[in-house]
Amino acid sequence: MRQSVSEAKTLLIKAGCGVGVPIGLLEDLAPAALWLQACGRSGFDQALAAMRSLDEGRAPHAFYAVSNANPVDPSKKTQVSSIYLLAQLGDRLQIGRLVGSENSCFYDVDCPELVAATLVLLHRDLELDEPLWVLAATAEFLSKPRGGGILVQMPSVRRPRSENTRLLLVSAEGAHESKRSTDILLDADTEAVALESARTDGLTVNADTVEGLRSFASRLLVRSLVEVIWRLVLVSGFWFDNGKPGATGCGNRIGLAVQPCRDGQHLGGVAVCLYLCRYSLRIVAG
Repeated sequence: MRQSVSEAKTLLIKAGCGVGVPIGLLEDLAPAALWLQACGRSGFDQALAAMRSLDEGRAPHAFYAVSNANPVDPSKKTQVSSIYLLAQLGDRLQIGRLVGSENSCFYDVDCPELVAATLVLLHRDLELDEPLWVLAATAEFLSKPRGGGILVQMPSVRRPRSENTRLLLVSAEGAHESKRSTDILLDADTEAVALESARTDGLTVNADTVEGLRSFASRLLVRSLVEVIWRLVLVSGFWFDNGKPGATGCGNRIGLAVQPCRDGQHLGGVAVCLYLCRYSLRIVAG
């Protein structure tokens, strides 16, 4: 399915909002997902997987204590949310606390390539003097010094705990130790061609992925509808109680009855809100 870059970005942000991700984190996520998708790395599939991980409770809506002294504990059963982690590591990179340090190792990151893409893109924009090397599960991402370009290749070094497909390693040292692989997945030339194609022809996104993102995005409409109904119910109840803020009559009881349904997590709540709203408005009109 073809989508323009702007349409794809809008859908991605709406879907993230539907899952409950703060808009600031989604603004950090979008460039990485779009870049990966344009370069043939299934960025939108990964973004959807990261949102599902949050929505299903496999990864918490929380930031982590990311320090070299205290890497994420691999014994924890929960996954690390790449959406939250990419924002944290991106901030650390901007203040100079990532490049030049020892290896930062994270296990069980739900979609490590999203984090890797965020870091190398930001590193290139910052034009830092030190290179940056990121190992994201099955691919190496290398950003050359002073904005010299990005290289994505098959791993050329032995990975610790190689059976873990959610491993993320970040290092400046690894950039010096990593040897150029014959299995180049992306270089400056192929990146330029891919980005130009995305700009002129749009992005090719899997139809099932688009449907999944739209499903999350549709929650915004449900929540907005419930919010409108909730306000109408309160207003109608207020009128019914003769405009007395402390009233305990029928209008107040209507508001209390609708309160549990306000979150709009299921259609039953919407149905109850609609019924009570209709009932209360008929009382006012009568």
